[in-house]
Amino acid sequence: MHNAQTTVTATLHISPDFTGRVLVNLINGKVQCDRRLRDEEHVSSLFSFLELAESAGFQVIPPAQSGE
Repeated sequence: MHNAQTTVTATLHISPDFTGRVLVNLINGKVQCDRRLRDEEHVSSLFSFLELAESAGFQVIPPAQSGE
């Protein structure tokens, strides 16, 4: 079974001359909120962030397990 893809038209709260990235939160195809992302902001999963930190030379040390 294929999931049908539909087109959603979103109204964003940005100026008409805006150029950049916008993070949009949708619920049931309706925009709940939107926010401009600044140049220094990045969106990723925690796993991807930790991989990036390690590849940049940072030591990523998980917290000690309780009971040890």
